[in-house]
Amino acid sequence: MLTIDSELPNAFTETDVQISMVFANFAAMTILDVLGREARETKVRQLNALRDVSTTVASQLQSEQILNDVTKAINILFDVEASSILRLDETTQTLHFVRLTLGGEVQPFGDFRIPLGKGIAGWAAVHRSTAVVHDVTADSRWDDRLDRRLTFHTRSILAVPMIARGRLLGVLEIVNKRSGSFTEEDRLLLEAVGANVAIALDNADLIGGLEKERNTVQTLNRTLLEIVEHLAKPDCLKIIMTRAVDLFHAAGGALYIVDPSESEMELKECIGLPGSLIGSVAPVGETPAGRAIRTGAPVRVAKY
Repeated sequence: MLTIDSELPNAFTETDVQISMVFANFAAMTILDVLGREARETKVRQLNALRDVSTTVASQLQSEQILNDVTKAINILFDVEASSILRLDETTQTLHFVRLTLGGEVQPFGDFRIPLGKGIAGWAAVHRSTAVVHDVTADSRWDDRLDRRLTFHTRSILAVPMIARGRLLGVLEIVNKRSGSFTEEDRLLLEAVGANVAIALDNADLIGGLEKERNTVQTLNRTLLEIVEHLAKPDCLKIIMTRAVDLFHAAGGALYIVDPSESEMELKECIGLPGSLIGSVAPVGETPAGRAIRTGAPVRVAKY
């Protein structure tokens, strides 16, 4: 659980909420690092690849180039057979495929649309939640029309909604992990990529907004680099916390680990609070943090 605090009312925007989720994902990946050396080296390669994707997004001025570069990169990042980016058409309330990559190559496929709420991507869009499907044949949401059109066999899907400033922009999907099943770390990584892509697409035609987005991505990239360098060290969470507070010009923040029963949380790192509180355990309670823990969704409080 990540909290960011400001002394000002209405200090955080919907975009800030999405960016804070990226930092929360960074922290979650660090906390999950209880693996051996070989697995840790794999994680380092993934984090480096994620940083490369973020750099690519930040360096482009045109939406078309962003789409091309990201779809190619995520196939390598996740070692999957296919990936796609779907954009929301607000007029028709459909998702249309703007990029589809098979085997690392962008594929032409014409105009193919999915009504909101239909299929796994449509579900992720309507619910604004990540969908992890290990076997599409066992999932009632599965729509095989595109498979039949491309003569492709989908086995598994990981789909995340792309949201910026509270507005749904589309869905990012990866398909058929080559080795094993999609993991919790895959989910966290794809959500981080999706947040970066959403911010970039939202600001691609706004010079001022693009400059702000570049600064944001640069901060995320610096955080990723420091995570890679400090992955096995005790100060990794401190780095994440510091970068998040600095980016939002916040008064402070805190990182908690929640127990499996979701009834208690332990303070692992903080800024703006006495250091002596680190390690203390408190009940989840009816706080904003408690609501976020129970719902699994971010909570923004205008005045606390």
